[in-house]
Amino acid sequence: MSSAWRGRFAIASSGSWCGAAIDGFSLHAGVRVEAQETERLEQLYRYVTRPPVVTECLSPAPDGKVTHRLRHAWRDGTTHVVFSLLAFLERPAALVPHPSAHLSPTTDSWRPRPTCAA
Repeated sequence: MSSAWRGRFAIASSGSWCGAAIDGFSLHAGVRVEAQETERLEQLYRYVTRPPVVTECLSPAPDGKVTHRLRHAWRDGTTHVVFSLLAFLERPAALVPHPSAHLSPTTDSWRPRPTCAA
């Protein structure tokens, strides 16, 4: 499926405005499930309510720290990352913007493109 760009959002070119993608995240709001379709409702419910972190990859350490098992080993051979509980909770919290934060990015968006002298 191709997409057309409007600002920083990628809009699906299927003729609908029901989908968008920005900075690696995507949202598709074109799913419709009838009330009697219980299997599809359950599937949609499980998708929407899934946690952002795979809980099977987490394990508590005896010293109160949290161990996260990586899906793939890093180049240096690291397979697990250990966080203090506070540091582990701060990571996702850092992604949530402050309620008064201005979320419309305007930096460099109105500046003309540079001309390259090759």
